[in-house]
Amino acid sequence: IVPVYNVSDFVSRCINSLLVQSYKNLEIILVNDGSTDNSGEICNGFAQMDSRIRVIDQDNKGLANARNTGLEHMKGEYVFFCDADDTLDSSALEKMMKALKRDKADVVACGFSHVNEKYFTDGTGEVAFTDIRPGSFSGKGGIIQMLTTNNICTIACNKLFKSSLFAGVRFDETEKHEDEATIYKALYNSKRISYIPDLLYKYYQRDESIAHSDLKNRYQDKIEALEDRVVFFDQRNESELKGDSLIALLDWIRYCYREIEDKDIRSSISLKYKEVLDTYGISPEMTTKKKISLLLWKTVKF
Repeated sequence: IVPVYNVSDFVSRCINSLLVQSYKNLEIILVNDGSTDNSGEICNGFAQMDSRIRVIDQDNKGLANARNTGLEHMKGEYVFFCDADDTLDSSALEKMMKALKRDKADVVACGFSHVNEKYFTDGTGEVAFTDIRPGSFSGKGGIIQMLTTNNICTIACNKLFKSSLFAGVRFDETEKHEDEATIYKALYNSKRISYIPDLLYKYYQRDESIAHSDLKNRYQDKIEALEDRVVFFDQRNESELKGDSLIALLDWIRYCYREIEDKDIRSSISLKYKEVLDTYGISPEMTTKKKISLLLWKTVKF
């Protein structure tokens, strides 16, 4: 599933990386989310060349809605999400499918790297983001890995899912951080999650992308998404998952406080930190060092 919105400079590269996959049994759904450039025409051109491609045109409703549209129209037993300015290694889906079958997993996450334009011209400019250690985990264990390590991660785009995991799960269209608001729910539905460290997903870095937008205009959305995750696990009496989710939330709040210079926003962030601690408390699973660090930050910012 590939959401497409005003990416005419990049989408051909993305689609080509899907067409050359060594795993051939694909349905490629391109959701043209109201593009005002010629992205839609590019998608239609590819669809005329390869019967595996389906183009769905819709009014602009955002990334989350476009992914949900793809989920509503897909037919396969497995689903992979790819952003239209990113690319896949040609062996990506084959390797992930083999790992899924080998480990009897419901989800396989792969390593991914950050790349810039130089990567596509001379092969340089690639920086690994994820862990080099492979692993296979229970569903809950995989979520703990997502929350505490740099392998499985919270993003949608480095994972091959059994499509049944999205029964009753859709990307949150009210959130700018739709991955943090959604992916953990699909993972929670799984029994086994595997991770292969091969850098199979190439995450393209461009300054105007959503991920690089101004922090002070988006920090609250991520706070809401991370707090919803705490509530989700709290309601299900998942103490360890709640505790790790709480740490992720508090660490994000602290990061925002350090990175945002606006005094009024920092004051608001500080109050939010205290509110979160007062509401959810300190998880007993946290280490003593972490407990002290989190509690101390209420009064001493470091």
